[in-house]
Amino acid sequence: MHIFDIINDICSVKKGNLHSDSEFANVVPSGYMLQRWTSMVDSGFIQQLNETSNRYQLDKVEMYKMLVSSIPLIKRRKFKYIKKTKENEKQVKIYEDEAIKNELSLREVKENTELLEKIKGI
Repeated sequence: MHIFDIINDICSVKKGNLHSDSEFANVVPSGYMLQRWTSMVDSGFIQQLNETSNRYQLDKVEMYKMLVSSIPLIKRRKFKYIKKTKENEKQVKIYEDEAIKNELSLREVKENTELLEKIKGI
């Protein structure tokens, strides 16, 4: 059994009996990981997952049962791993130089640059 078998059961199969398997505890490290992988199946689940995780503190078995019962049945899909976008190295170097020169954080320099680009575009 793999985490993908569990996510497939949550989204596509809907048996809801994998939590009784002896390998379930070893495969699923936490309820958070169930939520994370489920959100990668369909980004429409993110809002619902955030609401439930913020309101209820569920262990991994309870989280599995809740996801099986609340996530709608969908066709089997390919997982789309959400990863951070890479920034251009030259642009990062420019941001770093500006941050040092003006005694600002990188975040402030990026936000100010984006704001100026929006203003110029108007």
